[in-house]
Amino acid sequence: MKSTSLCIITALLFCCANIQSRASEKDTLKTKGAGSINLNSIAELASQQTSTDSQRVANIFHWVTHHIEWDLTGVESQAKSGDKNAESILKTQKATARQYAELIKELCTLIGVKCMVIAGYDKDNSAASAKFFKPNHTWNAVLINNNWLLLDAWHGAGYVSAVFSETKKAGSAVIQSFQFKYNPACLFQHPEEVRLSRIPADPLWQLTDTVMPLAVFEKGDEDIRAFNEKYSGLQQFPITLGELYQLTEEGYIVESAERVYEFNPRFTEWKALRHLALAKKQINEIKKSADQSEAFAMQKLGNAELDSARTMIAEQKKMTRDEYTLRRAPGNAVRTDLANYKLIFGGTNNKMIALINSRTRSAENKINAMKADSDSKSERADELNPADYADIKSLTLAKAATDPEVLKLKDSLAFRQNKSLALKDEISEFKNRIAAENETISSLPDSMQLYEKLTENAFYQEATPHNIQQSGVYDSTKMKNSAISFYKTDKLDRLQQNYFEHYDTVLAFYESIRKNYLYLIDAGRKNAKDIANLKKMNGQDDLSGSYHSNAVEYKDAIRGYINNNLSLLNFLKGEIQHLNSMQAIYIKQNNILDFLQKSDGLWKAEMSDMTKKEEEIDKQKNEQLTIILTDYKEELEKETAKVKKRQSTQEEQ
Repeated sequence: MKSTSLCIITALLFCCANIQSRASEKDTLKTKGAGSINLNSIAELASQQTSTDSQRVANIFHWVTHHIEWDLTGVESQAKSGDKNAESILKTQKATARQYAELIKELCTLIGVKCMVIAGYDKDNSAASAKFFKPNHTWNAVLINNNWLLLDAWHGAGYVSAVFSETKKAGSAVIQSFQFKYNPACLFQHPEEVRLSRIPADPLWQLTDTVMPLAVFEKGDEDIRAFNEKYSGLQQFPITLGELYQLTEEGYIVESAERVYEFNPRFTEWKALRHLALAKKQINEIKKSADQSEAFAMQKLGNAELDSARTMIAEQKKMTRDEYTLRRAPGNAVRTDLANYKLIFGGTNNKMIALINSRTRSAENKINAMKADSDSKSERADELNPADYADIKSLTLAKAATDPEVLKLKDSLAFRQNKSLALKDEISEFKNRIAAENETISSLPDSMQLYEKLTENAFYQEATPHNIQQSGVYDSTKMKNSAISFYKTDKLDRLQQNYFEHYDTVLAFYESIRKNYLYLIDAGRKNAKDIANLKKMNGQDDLSGSYHSNAVEYKDAIRGYINNNLSLLNFLKGEIQHLNSMQAIYIKQNNILDFLQKSDGLWKAEMSDMTKKEEEIDKQKNEQLTIILTDYKEELEKETAKVKKRQSTQEEQ
């Protein structure tokens, strides 16, 4: 492979080699067709109605994170990420982390903002071990008002949804797809916050007055926060960083390689590239030379650089072996942790399933009972007939209006009338409250489905072997603070409990309405009896109007009772469907937990396959470096020989 360019290696250097998991939030700016969009049109769009660099960059960040998806095509295609330019990214609307950063840089350049592509270490993008051997992520730094600010479009765009499919066999039961989920926190994030999850390979881009060692970053959030608090302070180094911006990619590697190596001695590749670049420089100098002794001196310098490069390449090979040996180490804690997940979250699921089943059975029993009850009440709707009043015979000796028995009957009628009016007002109020509760209830299933998917995704993020190995054995505190706990316990399960509360409240209101109607029905019968007795005792009062209106109210009460039953019946039928859907959520989660626990070996096999592919890529990079080294060695000798020949020819002449 003669004259192999270093850019092949530097492109491979920045590729992110693993697939990451992070509910869908597409923006209204989504274009109808990618064909009409190009770099210039996006830059123009970002610059409209604003004169500040910060807002223009924010607009670019917003556009990219709402239109470009993660490229989930796998390790092999990610290794070729350097072959894909910005225009092709816009065409496919898919990108790796490296390509996100390159696209941001291209767009920032068009609007006149200095932008750097930053390679570094990302915990969320890490594989099987807690140690970092090489950069695994890429983001950006932009210069605004003489301050460098950090942004990560890849993390800001969304996440990968891992959906469990019950129709597929174990081992292929997870369907992954990218979901847009805009995260504005990834725009102009404070450097000390960035260091919680990402740290640059070149420590200068930590943008802090004290460089945090990689060993601290590899420990955990508490150690990082403690370091940030102890050494809090920002230091921009605007002149130094500005000088780095002026360098080519190869020039930047030459300038920063020693710093990068000192920061992480496990990452020697950049230093090897530096020595190769310096050797290439000697080759170019020899080509210009006409003096044999000078050429020999430069050849010696070039060979020294190649010897150093050879040492670094050998060291990188060793580090690669160490890395993949560590990544293949058995995760002994995996089964225990998955069992703990099932014990903790499966127990909650079983409790929810039992509560749902109880309400479903109760609802079904109510529906059957209400049908019979409504039929019975319907048969008695015409029990009171206004015409019956004429058939009531008065007593021969009528009682006076002041007679205690007459007064007692009138008092009873007045009491029931007043109470009936109050109960009718209550019925109206209960119906209004049922409507409000139903509005709340109707919104809960959709929210639950959202958090169901986020919970599933969290299960796959946190309950797979590589993440457990990365984080170590989960303790109960870590579980409580995990994404699963947030999406499931704090959101999904709380929404389920909220649903139960509103559901039970609605049933209580329906029961209160039923009791009120039963009172009105009973009052109607008693009123008819009391009015009849009043006519018998005191025929001088014409109570036909009262008897008639009471008969109408009695019939209305029965009709209201039946309608209440019908309304409750419809509510229960609809909610039985929701309850069944909710039950399915928790059954599915139990199936996922069973799947994760039973398929521990399958997960390990999947990670082993990915590790194998990544190892192949790293070996290819080392081989390419070795080929370049050999080519440069030959080129040094050839160019020096040419100088010797030219000088000999000149001397002979």
